[in-house]
Amino acid sequence: SLSGFFRIGDRASIAYRNAGDTVDRLFDEHVVGEPVDFVQPFVTHLPLYGLRAAATKFGEGMEAAEEGWVRVPENLRLTTGMFAAHVAGRSMEPKIPDGSVCIFRAPVTGSRNGRLLLIEKFGETDFASRYTVKRYARQGVLVESAEREGSIRLEPLNREFAAFDLTTDEFRVVAEFVQVLNI
Repeated sequence: SLSGFFRIGDRASIAYRNAGDTVDRLFDEHVVGEPVDFVQPFVTHLPLYGLRAAATKFGEGMEAAEEGWVRVPENLRLTTGMFAAHVAGRSMEPKIPDGSVCIFRAPVTGSRNGRLLLIEKFGETDFASRYTVKRYARQGVLVESAEREGSIRLEPLNREFAAFDLTTDEFRVVAEFVQVLNI
């Protein structure tokens, strides 16, 4: 009498890291009805953007393409400025593994010093080099106009990679890293 509730198909192997996240993903993929029916924007799910879209979502004159929605952990308090994006590269390992889907929050308020931030470098035509996630380290001192002189140091967590400096007119802070999603 459960035929109205279950559809039995062929067995399939499923690789997983976290059973709870895997169950949520399988539920989203296989429950009868459109998966979008189960998405509660900024309650249970966040928009997933390609990294370019994640950065340009807050930019001028560029349309952001949403890839879909991803379920987030229940204990995470969501706001409309949050989004998920793929992060490629090893410079932030072990905290952010290569190929991770990460949650970011915008706008970034308060002191940025020591925080992990998604940064856009102006004038960079190579998309692969335009956006980076690094630890923000302010260099320089306050001057009379209440502005800082000096550069901003962007530091990787992985010691195999070098830190680099940018001046304040070379970049903008897009969002702050919140956590890696286990999907």
